Amino acid sequence: MTRSGQAHIPPELTGLDRFIRKGMREWNVPGAAVGIVKGNRVVYARGFGVTDLTSGEPVTEHTRFPINSMTKAFTATVLGQLVDDGRLAWDRPLRDYLPLFRMHDPVATERTTTRDILLHRTGLAPHHVAMFSSLATRAPLLERLPHLQPSLDFRSGLCYTNAAVAVTRDLVERLTGRSWEHVVSSRIFKPLGMGESQFATEDLSMPEDIPVGYVREGGRLVPWLKGKSFPLAEAYRPKAPACAVVASLSDMCRWLRFQMNGGRVRGQQIIGESTLAEIHLSQMATSKLVRLKGLFDTSFALGWRVQPYRGHRRLWHGGSGRGYSGTISFLQEESSGVVILTNSGVSPLVHVVQFNVFDRLLGLSRLRWNEEFRKIARRRAARAQRNASGRSRPTDAPPPRPLAAYEGCYAHPGYGRLTVSSCGEGLTMSYSGLRLSMRYAQGDMFDISGRHEEPITGQASFRGNVSAVAVPFEPSAEDIVFTRVNKAGR
Repeated sequence: MTRSGQAHIPPELTGLDRFIRKGMREWNVPGAAVGIVKGNRVVYARGFGVTDLTSGEPVTEHTRFPINSMTKAFTATVLGQLVDDGRLAWDRPLRDYLPLFRMHDPVATERTTTRDILLHRTGLAPHHVAMFSSLATRAPLLERLPHLQPSLDFRSGLCYTNAAVAVTRDLVERLTGRSWEHVVSSRIFKPLGMGESQFATEDLSMPEDIPVGYVREGGRLVPWLKGKSFPLAEAYRPKAPACAVVASLSDMCRWLRFQMNGGRVRGQQIIGESTLAEIHLSQMATSKLVRLKGLFDTSFALGWRVQPYRGHRRLWHGGSGRGYSGTISFLQEESSGVVILTNSGVSPLVHVVQFNVFDRLLGLSRLRWNEEFRKIARRRAARAQRNASGRSRPTDAPPPRPLAAYEGCYAHPGYGRLTVSSCGEGLTMSYSGLRLSMRYAQGDMFDISGRHEEPITGQASFRGNVSAVAVPFEPSAEDIVFTRVNKAGR
């Protein structure tokens, strides 16, 4: 490798630097790292932009990014290694290993397997707010899981959820006697030479360890952490197998080579070749992903998504979360892949770049992906505007009770506690770092608005004699009902 991050760049990648920089300007991405593997060689590895708009520190191939849901493939690989060891069977009920495992659906309780969890077919709703705000309750995940509602019947379809994948933390610890982090580190990081990788469950600071993550608010970029240290270590721990790996581009290229090389590293078989082939096997079809030109027949493997690109079998997985987004993607038959990491919230750039790279490597005409994603962005903005205009308008009439009557602490066995308090002439709902404004609508209903990873909107409805409040935290299931614990300040 040269200082610029690659030895000899193949001629088909000429001009890629310029394309990436232009895309970053267009999609307002502060920093990115892009790596390309062809055959068994890293042919391109380069950082672009900055880790911090204030300091101007440049992104390099050694900058560590939270990879979020790309973590699921690490978990699937560790579980595959335990299958090789004879300690785990993909299709054996999870309760055989974890007797305390329970779900809201009694059928799912008895029949859920490790394969069901990795294929997202348990029926459990995503419950993103509960999972990313787990500091609201100290109860272990296995105690909270039975109280989280499903959105589908068991095995009736795909419902992507971190909450179910998070259970594999307990599974790995039960089977090995060691933490999920220790097992991933010793059985993947160490043999692959991923010395720059760590976990979001550890105490991290910025920008020394990871870049500042940026989100868009009001058409401009703002740091979602506002310069503070990375605060989610404790919140990440319960769901670590779904989203907790932090890695550099250099290490992710090692991971990509391992996946494309049948599970071998320097002649050593780290996972059985047939086991890895099963992990990569398409096993659960879905129609929920966006279909674009040349992209059809979407399905899930174990910890991976499968979707051909212009007729070529492609495995991939994205990873996005508060201020960071990226993707890892490879064409299996061609042994060509790309990794893209950014310090921007959900961004089309990661797809625009990966598809452009594949067009180049395959020698195909370069499709105009920027234009395609601009069309998608316009359609989504128009839909959001229609939804906003269709909501009920708050009334000027006063609520039927004094605002103080609604104040207090409310609890849910799966979500933990939230607090309603007065704020000026209105109310505010606080839930584990989230602050939602509440504007009176009608009856005992208040329009709420705020932001988690995406905007949170809808109506909170107080029930009974203000003995409970129902909040639309999970769009694909019924409102979450929090029961009143006490009045404010008590």
